[in-house]
Amino acid sequence: MKRICLIALGLALVPASGQAQTISGPAAALDGDTLAMTGGHVRLFGIDAVEGEQTCDRAGQA
Repeated sequence: MKRICLIALGLALVPASGQAQTISGPAAALDGDTLAMTGGHVRLFGIDAVEGEQTCDRAGQA
């Protein structure tokens, strides 16, 4: 049982592999983590940025 738990923990710590692709061409920033390119949008992995229309409140004021 201990061995199964260690294997499960080890698998949980391994990041999931993505389908990386190399693309090139002109791009325009849509917001902090998304680019518009010919044929679609590209989200940047590992980047967490404010969305284009997102607001921030501090002490009840925008």
